[in-house]
Amino acid sequence: MPATAAIRRLPSPERAVLERAIMDAVKALANFHPTEIIGMRPDAADASNLADDVHTIADIADSLIYAIGTYASSHISIDKKVLAENFGSVCRDAVDDSAGYLLRGIASQYEADARSDGQRHDFQRSARA
Repeated sequence: MPATAAIRRLPSPERAVLERAIMDAVKALANFHPTEIIGMRPDAADASNLADDVHTIADIADSLIYAIGTYASSHISIDKKVLAENFGSVCRDAVDDSAGYLLRGIASQYEADARSDGQRHDFQRSARA
């Protein structure tokens, strides 16, 4: 073997775990099929399903962030509690406070509107009788 040939090092066990997490995330994203809204009138289920979609994406990203934190903690002094608090559910928490919150609110509004429409229809039926 020539003296200038690069020697390929095997990744450390910690690095292998990080690389595995990356591959798992890529696979999860490749298999992800977001909600399709069909028809002209979206409803509560559509909004709720979209909220689930953003949570799914956040969970995938969180698994990567946690893997990076775990890898970092194997080389840098990061306490397990600090790791969990700062690398745990970063994206999910953000989604819960933003897109997920908004979409769940829209779903609730659609449900309230549907109940109100149903009550109006019931009222109209009883008024005709």
